[in-house]
This record gives sequence, C-alpha cells and structure tokens, in this order.
Amino acid sequence: MITVKLEKIDAETSAFNLYFDQDKIGEMVVNLSPTEMIVYHTEIDNSHEGKGYGLLLLDEMVNYARTNQVEVFPICEYVNQKFQSNPQAYSDIWKPSEREF
Repeated sequence: MITVKLEKIDAETSAFNLYFDQDKIGEMVVNLSPTEMIVYHTEIDNSHEGKGYGLLLLDEMVNYARTNQVEVFPICEYVNQKFQSNPQAYSDIWKPSEREF
C-alpha cells in the first residue's frame, strides 16, 4: 500500500514522505510557514523510479498548499518543471521567485 505522510525533519524542515507498506521510498523536502512553502528537493528510490510516485508527492504537496492557503516557491527542479509546464494548473499557489533562498 502506498501512503504519503507529512513529517517533521527538524525545527525548520519537513517532508512529504512516500511509503510503500512500511518502507520509505521517496520524499519531497519542504520548509513550511503559515503563509508559504519552499520546496527544496524531491527524490524517489532508484528501484521505484518511473512509476508515477513523484506525481503522488506533487499532488499531496499541492493539496496541502491549497487546503492551508500557502504560497509555493519551488526551488526543487522537479516541482519547478511541473509548475512551468502547466502554469494554469498551479497559478493559485505558485509564486515564481526572484529572491534567494
């Protein structure tokens, strides 16, 4: 069974972790505040690549952002590419940034 859980890593960092049964097979590392989410990195274990699991993490992150009304700053190359390839789908949460992180 595939599940995605938002879990704290430390005081500033969290991750949407992807589990296959009890084994962690992927993550999307983020920094959350009450008004924004910075997405730093997405990774799926090599043995599970190409199965659409990155999209599961993306969907969970987007749902969280919409539910909690936070702006998303995608530093992560994967998320940034997905947002850029379909800007209308993410325009309500996507905040392209010129600021440095």
